[in-house]
Amino acid sequence: MAKITLEIVTPEKAVFHEDVDEVILPGADGELGILPGHLPLMTTLRSGRLVAIDGGQQQFFAVHQGFAEILPDKVIVLTDAAEDAANIDADRARAAMERAEQALKEAEGKPQGEEATELDAAEIQRRALERARARLVVSEENK
Repeated sequence: MAKITLEIVTPEKAVFHEDVDEVILPGADGELGILPGHLPLMTTLRSGRLVAIDGGQQQFFAVHQGFAEILPDKVIVLTDAAEDAANIDADRARAAMERAEQALKEAEGKPQGEEATELDAAEIQRRALERARARLVVSEENK
């Protein structure tokens, strides 16, 4: 059976580099399933779950925004951060999600001034919430 090479790279390091049967990644408009021979494609990524499937085994990663280049024989994921599900602490992710939800409520509840600082604060908290949710989902699916 044909394989596809998956590379997951963050600014700090290469997180994963292996040949797999299939890749599922969180595209900006929804999940994308990638098989060997896929047509070339560039897509942005949202925070979410990336799955590497090989021989029926699934390996889960939480990825946090970025880009993916899909080629017939390779998927290259460039992301702000990527975490293997085995390394995610679900309790810590849950606490981070609760903090981000509370901070987002507070940021959105403030009246906006002339500067966009409140909007910036709300966007930062939205992204933190997305990251925490992705980490929690990946951690729970890995069980």
